[in-house]
Amino acid sequence: MHLSDLLLALEYKQIELFVKNGALGYRAPAGAFTDALLEEVKRHKQDLIGLIERGLAQVERWSSDDRDAGELPLTPWHGWYLETFDPVEHRWSVTRHAHIGGDADFDLVREAVHLTMSRYDTFRQRLYRKQDGEWALRILSAPGEPKIVLSDATENTEKCMLDIQKDVERTLSMVDGPVIYVALCKNRNTGDVIVVNLHHNIVDAYCVESIVSDMVDVYKRLSGHQVVDAEIKKACSYASYTETLHQYMSGPMFLARSLSYWGGFINAETPRIPVDFVGGLHTANNSKIITLYVGADVLSSKNTSLMNDSLLIAAVAAIAHWSGHPMVAIDVEHHGRGGHTPGIDFLEVVGPTTFKFPMWFDVEPDSLSSPGSFEALRKRITDVTQHGLGYGFLRYLHPDQEVRSDFQRMPRPQVFLNNRTTLFVKGGAKEDGVAMPPRKSGIFRVESHSDPELHDPYSHELLIECDRAWDGIEISLIYSEKIHRDDTIIELAETLLSKLQRISEVCV
Repeated sequence: MHLSDLLLALEYKQIELFVKNGALGYRAPAGAFTDALLEEVKRHKQDLIGLIERGLAQVERWSSDDRDAGELPLTPWHGWYLETFDPVEHRWSVTRHAHIGGDADFDLVREAVHLTMSRYDTFRQRLYRKQDGEWALRILSAPGEPKIVLSDATENTEKCMLDIQKDVERTLSMVDGPVIYVALCKNRNTGDVIVVNLHHNIVDAYCVESIVSDMVDVYKRLSGHQVVDAEIKKACSYASYTETLHQYMSGPMFLARSLSYWGGFINAETPRIPVDFVGGLHTANNSKIITLYVGADVLSSKNTSLMNDSLLIAAVAAIAHWSGHPMVAIDVEHHGRGGHTPGIDFLEVVGPTTFKFPMWFDVEPDSLSSPGSFEALRKRITDVTQHGLGYGFLRYLHPDQEVRSDFQRMPRPQVFLNNRTTLFVKGGAKEDGVAMPPRKSGIFRVESHSDPELHDPYSHELLIECDRAWDGIEISLIYSEKIHRDDTIIELAETLLSKLQRISEVCV
């Protein structure tokens, strides 16, 4: 058993190892320490002692760090964000639309927004510079003022939405606020809509729906002259989440496990992808997008884990085919709400819990030739995901600057896969209650994804975003015209589709 796997197995069985006077000891529930585990611990005894002693020294160093009043611990999410973007310049929003009927009351919308913000402490978080110049996270005593506007979308809805989006990109700020921008769009033809824009550093894709749903519910209750509960939702507290995660990552067993797994990757080669134009930078003003539809004619399953793994494996297989090299590096993310911290889940937390980490795959031409070869790649996904939190900790948060520097020297993969799908929709597909004809899988849109007025950099040269559609899955390949030709990415999208077809026919 690999040392990192052993440490993970011990953690899930609630077995804690410790070192006292140079000897290895343990604390464990009755019956948890099996003979097989004990033999593995004996086999790795000296390595375990070294890692745990190193971890204890780092815990003492981390716990001695002073924090400012109101300062919260940073998470791997913040570490990634601060390494990638400038918080002063970068405005990054998540947008949701919600119908609230005809002739909505603007004053009640305003009140609903304020009441919703008072329930979640994520609206009170801000980034700020400490005296040493480093960025830090703090919690304010109040959420600050939102920006709430009234717009008329009756004559030209598309222009109205575009104007709102441009204003959002000039307005939201994780440093000075506001962190939320709400527009009430009046439309005499189709009814009124609220457009809720939230800075991505206060929400992620897994909790944004609950905030918008809560806001709409509060508005409806106010409209009906009902009592609205303004009590803070403690189970959703982002401040509590950061402290709990910090405490978990401070444990010597976590430190030992993270180093034992990721330490071997410091000097690993990060394979690169082919480019058509050398020296290009992927920014908001040169970005393009190709959208691929995947329906039940290609891949259909109600097994969420299988669908998620199939999308990732098809993507890396397509990249391997494109580059002509079996080794592929790709950044992925975990929602961070369960499965990676034994005995702890963060399902109700409102705020960004996601963490990103790289994966390396060896995709040979026969990797999709049988169910067995496919399952071997799936096992690789499971192994790495359990350790993904440790990568973020080592690269961005480790108390030893030398350790952080070692991991920050690792080149990031050039490709990022963001999978936001859930269950595949099967049968009786409808959109807004209207039955829609079935679609055939394939590329259905190639368009500009750029805004000439924006120059924000993208985190990667190529982003592959997977979203659930009403009748299947839509995969968007977002790239730069300064780096890749359209034909190159079209061919990559077609290869990705063929790999999904192959998985469906041979491996599943």
